Amino acid sequence: MSLVRTRLVAGREVREGIRNKSFIVATGISALLVFFITAPPKVVTNAFRNEADIALVGQSPPGIESAIGVLLGRDRSIKIVTLPNEAEAIRQVRSKKIDVAVIDGQELIIKKPGSKLSLTGPLTLLLATGGEPLKQIPIRSLERSEGKRDPFGAFIGAALLFGLIAFYGQWILVGVAEEKSSRVVEVLLASVRPKELLVGKVAGIGAIALTQASVVGVTAVMAAWASDGDVLRGRSLPLVLAYAPWFLLGLTFYAFLYAAVGSMASRTEEARTMALPVQIPLLAAYIAASTALSSSGDSVLLKVMSYFPPTAPLTMPLRVAFGTASRAEAALSMGVMMTAIMLVALLASKIYERSILRTSKRLRYSEVLRPAD
Repeated sequence: MSLVRTRLVAGREVREGIRNKSFIVATGISALLVFFITAPPKVVTNAFRNEADIALVGQSPPGIESAIGVLLGRDRSIKIVTLPNEAEAIRQVRSKKIDVAVIDGQELIIKKPGSKLSLTGPLTLLLATGGEPLKQIPIRSLERSEGKRDPFGAFIGAALLFGLIAFYGQWILVGVAEEKSSRVVEVLLASVRPKELLVGKVAGIGAIALTQASVVGVTAVMAAWASDGDVLRGRSLPLVLAYAPWFLLGLTFYAFLYAAVGSMASRTEEARTMALPVQIPLLAAYIAASTALSSSGDSVLLKVMSYFPPTAPLTMPLRVAFGTASRAEAALSMGVMMTAIMLVALLASKIYERSILRTSKRLRYSEVLRPAD
């Protein structure tokens, strides 16, 4: 197999892909969706929810109510209540009846680390400069930080990974089927070998997918860092980097499968129908990822699926995020995945080579996998 010809095929796919309107639209929608998910507390929530519920307990600086109104802005509806003691304030913060409690003008109480920073920042500044020399105001969180565990962020990553694999898998499927039905592939195969065309197509579309995923990932990181949000705050970059290898492994695995299925169809409509067996395990992995939030990522089914190549890219990162899988287990799953990719690539190459020029009818797996005479 010539690397030069393979690179030429990959370059052709990249040039055609980046000019495709669906790529531009999908990238924009994905980036916008991730922005609204990762930046709600400051950028999004404040746009739709302009209330701030603040409780005062004990002795507070004179005129603090009016000072809070000026500091937080007139465009925000501020509800300030007075509570009898700290215990009641803690109870209402836990139940989310109030956002922040100010204790004796000396301490702020919030529900968990990173939450309500758009409130605590101005309140801290107000109390620190309220007629006294600048002082440090402690902020007490009622819930401990979960550290490296980030199940919600991991679920977002799994959902995006599912969408990207499904989108680009269909792209490869339809592209191969259209080239076959229009006989464009016959012209291409006059210059390159079937394996070179297959690998180049997978590599080129993979590069386009990686570009889109990078745009979405950078958007998530920037939105989380710029918004004081607690969805991905402090964990956005590690989470994006953790999903990068699983994205590459999952996309490569399914790209070869979709290309093989597309080469067996005589028409695009047939290709979509024949791809159903490939789509089922990917959909099952997404459903398992959705239910993992209620099972804390510790179900037997999720453990099994995290070592099964078609479902591992979505399920193993979730187990790592929940803390139910170690780095060694993740490395083992990656090793299994890499082995599976090599086997699938060999199988897909065989199917593609035997099927791509047979345009008379829809082929069956028994026809393309039987030993050559």
